[in-house]
Amino acid sequence: MTKVRYPFIPKEISWLSFNNRVLSEARNSAVPLLERLRFLGIYANNMDEFYRVRVALLRRFVMADDHAEKILGGDPQFILNLVQEEVFRQGEIFEDTRRKLHDELRKIGVVPLRYKELSEAQVDEVRTYFRRSVRQHLFPIMFEKSSHIPDIEDGFPYLVIHLVGGESAPDRYAVLRIPTDKLPRFRELSQGDNRINLITLDDIIRVGVPEIFTPFTFESIKCYAIKLTKDAELEIEDDVTESYREQISRSVKARRKGEPIRFEFDHRMPDQLVNWFRKRFSISRLESLVAGGSFRNYRDYLKFPDLRLEGTSYRSIPAIPVPRITQSRSILEQLKNHDLLLHYPYHSFDTFITFLREASFDPRVREIRITLYRLSNDSLVANALINAAQNGKKVVVTLELQARFDEVNNLYWSERMSEAGIKVIHGVPGVKVHAKLCLVEGIEKGSPIAWAAIGTGNFNENTAKLYTDTLLMTMNKEICSDAQQIFRFLDHNYIRLNLSRLVLSPYDLRDRILLLIDREIANAQSGKYSSISVKMNQLVDVQIQDRLVQAARSGVSVRLLIRGMCSLAPEPGDNIEVRRIVDRFLEHSRFMIFHNDGDSQIYISSADWMVRNLDRRIEVTAPILDPVHKQELIDIFEIYWKDDAKAVYVEPTLQNLPVAGNGNFRAQVAMIDYLREKAEK
Repeated sequence: MTKVRYPFIPKEISWLSFNNRVLSEARNSAVPLLERLRFLGIYANNMDEFYRVRVALLRRFVMADDHAEKILGGDPQFILNLVQEEVFRQGEIFEDTRRKLHDELRKIGVVPLRYKELSEAQVDEVRTYFRRSVRQHLFPIMFEKSSHIPDIEDGFPYLVIHLVGGESAPDRYAVLRIPTDKLPRFRELSQGDNRINLITLDDIIRVGVPEIFTPFTFESIKCYAIKLTKDAELEIEDDVTESYREQISRSVKARRKGEPIRFEFDHRMPDQLVNWFRKRFSISRLESLVAGGSFRNYRDYLKFPDLRLEGTSYRSIPAIPVPRITQSRSILEQLKNHDLLLHYPYHSFDTFITFLREASFDPRVREIRITLYRLSNDSLVANALINAAQNGKKVVVTLELQARFDEVNNLYWSERMSEAGIKVIHGVPGVKVHAKLCLVEGIEKGSPIAWAAIGTGNFNENTAKLYTDTLLMTMNKEICSDAQQIFRFLDHNYIRLNLSRLVLSPYDLRDRILLLIDREIANAQSGKYSSISVKMNQLVDVQIQDRLVQAARSGVSVRLLIRGMCSLAPEPGDNIEVRRIVDRFLEHSRFMIFHNDGDSQIYISSADWMVRNLDRRIEVTAPILDPVHKQELIDIFEIYWKDDAKAVYVEPTLQNLPVAGNGNFRAQVAMIDYLREKAEK
């Protein structure tokens, strides 16, 4: 087949377009006010991770890699320049949005106070709180201008303290980490005057900080906010004397000393002090310096207090009953009659927890196997597995330790589960295990019996409340047999696979996708109606993008719902259209629909269409076989495609242009109505 080239967008620039779409929700007056503040937090958190990972990688390519242009699809320095230009542009929009949101807070009686604006009574209240709850968490690190830089942790806000000695004593300097991991960043003051007065933890410390430095003589104290973002890449060495768990643990500790990528500082900090930090951090690039206000780490807006003011937050959504099951009956038994297809967060994750809990003590069950990638801090999934082990079940967990920014939590659960007698496997050498797969096996009346659960998102009850994901639960013998093979492979990587239903990356998912696209092309060329409808998080694989363009030019209708990075940005009017939706819940479900001359082939998957997912990760893609569920996913895609309130289309300028319509149809709201109607039937 002739190779087709198309104007593809660097994925870093595409990602910034996505994050700009997140920022636009913070500017949308139709979004409740406190939710808009939280969108600012999401934007800032996303940007932190972008710098730790993508910008850090670009910097490494610029400095060292001769093959960077081939790997990236463009000159890394050129891409980095585009990134910095767009980041600066968005930064101005962010600051303007933040100021306007603070003004709107004041209009409804919520007043963010600076420490200099406090009344005497409020100062007394703040000092009391400082002495009772804050002071014990503060540990200043003294430094001199001639000394080495103190250790600054990645991603935490700090205060640089300048003790001005005057004529009687020398000037002294310290850095003080703001303990946002121990205390709330925002506190409501009781001295309200019919208003809600808020103060930041930073300013609480500014009020009380003289009490920390009583051993020194000084005339005044100056405080400047700073924050450092570091390269987050883990350095994993091929050391046979060290276990994988030990390597990850060592690498996570070493990450604290990663190369500084971005230094944010209070614009009032004197130039000589900024330059001192810049020199000590070896920051030579001016674009790595970000001057701002006295508050750093805006991702803490995600923890902005719920002020209990009508209309300022989204209303909670009661869980919708899962169709075709009865809560008072065993889920394991009901799966004998039909598959279940769950859609989070509209359906409750409790259904899967119930599935695990039943398996943990059902006398028929002998073994539970599961892949885990990101676990919540107090994971109900892990606790159910520990309970199963305590009940004498054989439990095998494939736990991916190298889940970026969740390594420490995964190390903790690895140890907890191992202590409980669970066999914990730490992935496959050379690849990440990103699959979402669970298999329960047992014996019933002398014959083997098995249940499988395959999802698009992590087995994590916290993210299941915030992310849209899909989970298939089935007793289909072919799927369960394939799952058994996959778990044997995860335990013994030399085993050959012969799968009949499930598709496994990195072995055959890429080929399967290309085959399915080619079938649609052949149907179109034969005069048959053909279409491809895909919903996922990222699309940046060049080979698949080329084939999609070939399909569109052959007459295949190609519709792509891509939430995040998408290097494919067609012109309006092409036979291929890309849209993204950003709304209350993070769109995370991945499924693909191939028309197949009327006999639709539909799959859910843990994999995005990226090189890493297709070629360097263990990912599981599952077919949807139940006609009811196939129609359900077709309906759901159409609901998303009708969205004209939160959907934008992706085009070469990456401006997030609104989809044509009256702006009243929100897919996430329509999903609630659709799933409720199905539950009632």
